[in-house]
Amino acid sequence: MNNILALQAQLAKDSLTQIETRNRRQTSELELSQLMNYNENQYRLLPPDTSFTFDLNLTDENLKHAVSGNPEMKVTELKRQIALKTVDLAKSERYPTISLIGVLATDFSSIPQYDPSSQRYVPRNFFFQTKFNFYQYFGLNVNVPIFNAVYNVNKIKKEKINVDKAALEMEMAKQDIEKTYKSVMLDVSSAKNQYVAVRKVREATKGQFEAAKLKFELGAESGIDFDKSLMDFEQSEFQVVQAKYDMIFKEYILQYLF
Repeated sequence: MNNILALQAQLAKDSLTQIETRNRRQTSELELSQLMNYNENQYRLLPPDTSFTFDLNLTDENLKHAVSGNPEMKVTELKRQIALKTVDLAKSERYPTISLIGVLATDFSSIPQYDPSSQRYVPRNFFFQTKFNFYQYFGLNVNVPIFNAVYNVNKIKKEKINVDKAALEMEMAKQDIEKTYKSVMLDVSSAKNQYVAVRKVREATKGQFEAAKLKFELGAESGIDFDKSLMDFEQSEFQVVQAKYDMIFKEYILQYLF
């Protein structure tokens, strides 16, 4: 009788756990739809592809390739190139500059002009004015930087410091990216090892559960011990599923980085 009551109590607990799990799933799906700004009938959840394994040894070659293709590294490299061009621009200010100026122009006025013969003001002829008011000049300017030589030297030194600063930022970014990649690789390796370990635990608890089930059916096992074996087996099943999808998630991150 006690065994029957214990089994009924365990069944009620399992039903409650099932309801709570279903509620958490529905809440998670609602939060996902709100983040995606979709209605529930506008998308369908699909299980991830579990058939692939993204095995990648972190060699110097593929790490170098991954780092060079990282957008952050490209940004820091462009900043360094800009700093180098700025140094060249500052150096160019030490040299003399020559500029050639040329002007071709004419004048026109709409103010009437006094005609002595008719003793009255007559409008000015447009083409007449532009022809006789035409003028031109050319000029050559030469600037030799003499008094600002010290300023130019200091400016060049400042721009070289900016180049060193940009190179340092690029090296720091490279180290941070390499650290991130190595950390992700370590996470993937740890997730795989954990998945293998929990599968072994599941096989062990499965054997214990099957033995306890047989003993319970023969009347040689109490309901409490049978429930404990069942709970251990179900817990190991849950851990296997959790470790499996954790490994898949981290492998997708690794695939995205490389």
